[in-house]
Amino acid sequence: MKNHNQKLKILDLINEKILNRATEERYRLMQQSRRAAKKKWIPILAASLSAAVLLSVVAIFLVPLLLKQVPVYTGMTVSNQSPFEVAYAGEAQYEQLAATGRFEGDHDGAEKKPNSPNLKDTVRDTLQVEGAAKMLYYANPNEDIYITVHINNPDQYEILSFTLNGKKYSSYMLEEGSDMENLILKVNVGDVEGIVEYTIDAIKYVDGTEIKDVKMEGDQTVRIGVQYKQSVSALVENESVSYDSIGFTASVTDQHKLIEESTGKLQAVLYLENELIATKDLSLTASTEVVFDSLHPNTEYQYAVVAHCDALDGKGFDAHILYENAVYTTAVVLFSEMEVAQTEVSFKLAWGKDVEQKTLDALVLYKGDERVRELDPNATQITDLLSNTSYRLVAEYSWAGEKEEIVLGFATPAKIPQVSVKRMGLSTEAIQFEIEVCDDDRVATIHSVSLNRGQSLIATSEYKPIVEFFEIDSTVDYTVKIDYSYDLNDGAGVQT
Repeated sequence: MKNHNQKLKILDLINEKILNRATEERYRLMQQSRRAAKKKWIPILAASLSAAVLLSVVAIFLVPLLLKQVPVYTGMTVSNQSPFEVAYAGEAQYEQLAATGRFEGDHDGAEKKPNSPNLKDTVRDTLQVEGAAKMLYYANPNEDIYITVHINNPDQYEILSFTLNGKKYSSYMLEEGSDMENLILKVNVGDVEGIVEYTIDAIKYVDGTEIKDVKMEGDQTVRIGVQYKQSVSALVENESVSYDSIGFTASVTDQHKLIEESTGKLQAVLYLENELIATKDLSLTASTEVVFDSLHPNTEYQYAVVAHCDALDGKGFDAHILYENAVYTTAVVLFSEMEVAQTEVSFKLAWGKDVEQKTLDALVLYKGDERVRELDPNATQITDLLSNTSYRLVAEYSWAGEKEEIVLGFATPAKIPQVSVKRMGLSTEAIQFEIEVCDDDRVATIHSVSLNRGQSLIATSEYKPIVEFFEIDSTVDYTVKIDYSYDLNDGAGVQT
């Protein structure tokens, strides 16, 4: 190979004329050189291919080892039942329902009627309740709880141990149902009240022969509220009610500072027909004088003392009614000494003590929504009423620059005539009846008395206290019919 190259260099130095004569020799030498070069690269290419194959084989074994995922802690959940037992019970219940053809949400067709709204529901609906978020779980003193530690562990590394509140727990101390991604631990909250915290740390796992730390990404602390036996309470004293105001003194006891711990607040609230009309903030440390004013006289109001807090009762942050009461503001004027008859009513107006700047503007009689008549404001009697009828008497008045009204509902008694028939005697030829009429209001008129056999009229008679029918067959059943009409003066007219 070396000799060929030298020969080529020499030929390059030769004059073109000489070179032309040596063309054939030069061509032959160049061909030999190319063939030699090709033979040189064959072992190099073979070595490169062998190295590539070796790298591929190594990668096949190394990549899975490099891609194995480190276990990651994601958080804790708490329950008063083992998650394993809950899951098992759920499967059994489903099988039982499936056997009967019923599933969750089915019912027996009994329609439940909604409960009547009360002040507690109204407070929740009308107040904006703000404060700390609901805790993960609530427990009673000395209650056993189950803490489940969640780990994202797709490669199923063996979890060796972890530390909870400074105490180390090994895998053999876990509850039934635990696996490499859910570590169930049973603990007792103890004889305590208030908020109990559990903090997890130092979760260890086994990687081959090495013990390593689980990567921590979730919240490492859970808070559990243990209910107090004595919670927040309120004392309301010195209640005073006037024509246009309600006042009282409110004192609240919160020895465990539940309102403060919940970043909550304390309020007095006032409602009129389930509508919130006023609120007052109360002190957490001292008694508070509360006055709700600019109210309507002779009107029912409801007031309450409300604590916004988490009472550790399992309901989370909520509005808790510590005290409630319903009162009427004092009436400026009232109807009194009312006497109602079938066609008339008498009454008086009694003004409140020390009421000044008062004026009776109008006195109006209503039947339902119908305005029957407007009366003299000084009237004390109404006549020409219908019997058995409901009325409303409305007194409109001015007081302290405001216009108000007071309403009295009443019903006149009914005029009801009663007619009865009593058989006095029976012979083979005649039958005798006594007719009794109870009609103190004298609204009834008797038109005729008749004797009937089935649908057939046998005889008639004018009304008399004693009526006789002759030519009677003693073996036949007869019916006595009395036709009468009356006007009860109730707006219905004459009825037969």
